[in-house]
Amino acid sequence: MNFRNPFKEKIQVIVSIDGKTALDNQVFKLIMKNKRVEIEPLGLLSIPIVFIPKHNEKYETTLQVYMNERMSWKFSIIGVVTTKC
Repeated sequence: MNFRNPFKEKIQVIVSIDGKTALDNQVFKLIMKNKRVEIEPLGLLSIPIVFIPKHNEKYETTLQVYMNERMSWKFSIIGVVTTKC
């Protein structure tokens, strides 16, 4: 997933992921060494997420890019496992 800094100045953000259930938290993994990141003006941040499903079902999580108390961005992520007959 990508996040673009909408501002013409450098910003610092914290990236986190939060599943709706405990199982969702085990299925989606944010694979960044540093969760606190600086993004250049109008720059692009690539956010690596791994989806490792346990069963054939639907999983949901929320990716949050948090700048401060008044400004954050939330993105819903849905992972669906299907089987082909």
